[in-house]
Amino acid sequence: ADDQPQSLDFVNNYSATAAGTPNEFQFTKVLKGKDWVADEDVFTFELTPLTEGAPMPAGTEDGVCATAVSKAAGQAASGNDTATFGFGDITFAKAGEYEYRVTEVAGDNPGIAYHKDAATVVVTVTDNHNGGLVASADVKGGTFTNTYTSGQVAYDTQVGLQIQVDLIGRAMTDGQFEFTVTPDNDDAKALFGDNGTTLENDAVGLAGEAGNVSTDFVTIPLNHTFTKDDAGKTFEFTVDQVAFEAEGYTDDDATYKVAIKVADEDGTLTVTTEVN
Repeated sequence: ADDQPQSLDFVNNYSATAAGTPNEFQFTKVLKGKDWVADEDVFTFELTPLTEGAPMPAGTEDGVCATAVSKAAGQAASGNDTATFGFGDITFAKAGEYEYRVTEVAGDNPGIAYHKDAATVVVTVTDNHNGGLVASADVKGGTFTNTYTSGQVAYDTQVGLQIQVDLIGRAMTDGQFEFTVTPDNDDAKALFGDNGTTLENDAVGLAGEAGNVSTDFVTIPLNHTFTKDDAGKTFEFTVDQVAFEAEGYTDDDATYKVAIKVADEDGTLTVTTEVN
């Protein structure tokens, strides 16, 4: 008889099923300064692995996975349009720690400043010793905010509006002529008040007399810087000269209708002055 015991081998195997993408592996996109126009305001993000061998979603090319966010899903508490996005399913078949970076690709949407900082994601995969791998994610900097601005126009310094007043036959004196600026709509009332304003000529710094003509320029001050909040508005007002009742003078009874139109043209704020 063989003096060696017989061995009856029972081989058992344990393997944990792979884990899917953790719920925390998602990001937030916020657009400030304008309404998000679906399929027009499109933002692209890229996922890059920082850990060698880190699993990636389907559709990854040259080690980078890109996704586009093309419409808002709701509004943040601030009132800004927002959307939540991810990169699709990732299968984690081995326990370990995997680090990723998420960046926004600068686009050409007019007037939009793109988010420059990257988000980082650390996925930790552990064996629950009950037949499965479990993945959790720690996301830092996961909110990407883009701000829309169309610039500003300081009207008095960048555009300006003035009255030219001429006096033929003698030199003009300080405060000799008055002019009224009367708002014709609510937008203009916000600039000049409900009752408008009165201006007068200033003899200081006159251009002098050329022949027998004395000329002065009277600035119509708006004291306003137009912003994107003014886009679509038209500021309408009337400019008249107050009757100058003195012997020997003939008044100019012209009336000018002024319309200042503000528009946002593909991210550029434009201000147009029309005088009739």
